[in-house]
Amino acid sequence: MPAKKQDVARTTILVLLVLTILLSVISTWYVLDMITSVKQEYEAMPSAGYAKISVGVTGPGAESKPTINPLTGKAIVNIGVIKS
Repeated sequence: MPAKKQDVARTTILVLLVLTILLSVISTWYVLDMITSVKQEYEAMPSAGYAKISVGVTGPGAESKPTINPLTGKAIVNIGVIKS
């Protein structure tokens, strides 16, 4: 006995629903696994107990002129880390 059109449509919808749920579960598992591995990498990084920051600002006419980017017209700022 051939399947009715309505039965084929229900079967198709059921198969698509199962595939969607399966894809959702696999995707969720993958994302949670990625988050866990990233979290472990950050926990393994060493951390410092304190930091000291000093900032110097020079006014117009000071000895050192700021470097200006000729394309954007914005000042170039260099930041360095000095280990003590």
